[in-house]
Amino acid sequence: MIDTIELAGCRIYLQEFAVGDKCSGQREGEKRAVREIIESVFGDNAVLSHRPDGSPVVEGCNVEISVSHCRGVAAVAVNTDSQRIGIDIEEFRDALKKVAKKYLSLSEMERCTAPCQLLTAWTVKEALYKAAGVSGVNFANGVRLPLPGSDTGEVDAQSGVARFKVMSVDWRGRRLSIAVPCAHSFIP
Repeated sequence: MIDTIELAGCRIYLQEFAVGDKCSGQREGEKRAVREIIESVFGDNAVLSHRPDGSPVVEGCNVEISVSHCRGVAAVAVNTDSQRIGIDIEEFRDALKKVAKKYLSLSEMERCTAPCQLLTAWTVKEALYKAAGVSGVNFANGVRLPLPGSDTGEVDAQSGVARFKVMSVDWRGRRLSIAVPCAHSFIP
């Protein structure tokens, strides 16, 4: 069964799947769940492909999508405004604590100490990175979490700073975050 939620003006489709062995079972489950979501939303003949930067696209559809998955669940976000978006879904793993200095700046590490904060920081940064569509950016300092009291994250782009509205929710024990362009999304 495919669940649907609305977040930041986008529709997000989520589907849980059974996980077999850790490698092939998870990967096959992810592919099958994403394919089922795409076919359910865009029709049985919908073709999912990827741009040169690796971002997903449904051929022949004038929408932007973002795809994410973690153990036992796949998510597909759809934006009909034709603006690039990013999503990420994860469950907490101890590894997030161990690698925090690779994805958090010093000030972000001071703010994000609890497991739930680390999980949100990870998913927000992943969503921001996908939404910005830039490669080679430094996660710790080039992808910035919103400051307290703000919902705007930033990503360093080649010719300036891209700004995105971010939102996060819990979904069945996992953290789901989305990033969508702000009205004035680029600062030179």
